[in-house]
Amino acid sequence: RKTLIFICGNLDEAYSMYGDMDADIDADVIHEYTRHINPSHILQALSKRFRVEQIARLGTNHIIYPALSKNNFEQFIKMQSERFKMWVSKKFGYKLKIAQSVLDYIYSEGVNPVLGIRPLKNVIYNHLNIHLPSIAQLYDNHENVESIEIFLSGNQLVLEARNANKKTLGVES
Repeated sequence: RKTLIFICGNLDEAYSMYGDMDADIDADVIHEYTRHINPSHILQALSKRFRVEQIARLGTNHIIYPALSKNNFEQFIKMQSERFKMWVSKKFGYKLKIAQSVLDYIYSEGVNPVLGIRPLKNVIYNHLNIHLPSIAQLYDNHENVESIEIFLSGNQLVLEARNANKKTLGVES
């Protein structure tokens, strides 16, 4: 009597657009579409998987949430890049700047609205952490680094370190 049970799952039948794996689908279009899914859609989707008496036992309290919007994805990228910058600052004492073009590039490479956050997390990790050996090498060589910037040059992510005199210490892509 004092137990609360949550039954969680993805109802692909209620989110019909999820069969389309096109990476060029606009996140805001999917977000807007999913905002209109209601309990009636959920019951129809459940009826494709369960018998009526089983659905009745599930109850009528459903938490329905929309897909992530473009802004949600952009905020996640920004949050993760800020976390990375703080980690570099704490670990090595270097001020790291990540150009907006890098964040835009990560969005274009990592966001497929149908797939959600997981693939994006991998792209963020791969595109930022690839520069850690170079940052660590600057630290190990006791370089007097004033700032480090990661920016986009063509289709390459480039790391550039400068000292207090604005002299470039190293460029790595």
